[in-house]
Amino acid sequence: MGPLMIKRRIVIIVLTPLALARPMSANAQQGATVGGVLAATSIGSKTEASVAGAVGYRMNRSLGFGLELTAIPTLKPQGGTGGQATVFTANVRIELPAVTARLIPFAIGGGGVANIKETFEVQPAVPTGIPVVIPSQTVTRSSTDLALTAGGGVSLLVAAHLSIDADLRYLRLIADRDRNVGRFGLGVSYRF
Repeated sequence: MGPLMIKRRIVIIVLTPLALARPMSANAQQGATVGGVLAATSIGSKTEASVAGAVGYRMNRSLGFGLELTAIPTLKPQGGTGGQATVFTANVRIELPAVTARLIPFAIGGGGVANIKETFEVQPAVPTGIPVVIPSQTVTRSSTDLALTAGGGVSLLVAAHLSIDADLRYLRLIADRDRNVGRFGLGVSYRF
């Protein structure tokens, strides 16, 4: 038996219990939701850790609305010494039909605002030949940008109201300097 055949059997063995699981009450028609995510976020060519929290309301089995706050506490801007970013979005979540009641794929999209603070060390220019040493100064720049988001993921129901979520997001920050942000996260959510 080849390695590909062994991998297929392992996938079948892992997915069969999920497919045969009975529906859970967390798949109710409507109700409030809360959740949190730990993520790896890529801005430009740098990847930083981030956290996000969300609250929402499911209108029915497939449509929900939510508010999400993402914080990137350590941001290393190009040419800078440090910074941070905060993104607040209002989202629409569409849960797609699934083969099993425990596995819920979803798509998400929305918009909001992002605040980015960056710190730079600035060394004043001194003409050559003048023996004056001027110490560098720390300058902080803050900008508030339009943020658009799109993505998707999957929720795995592990208890009556609790799920483990994995998602991938694309954020576009639109300002004087546009930025593309990618986020891959794992988290938990609770459905009331």
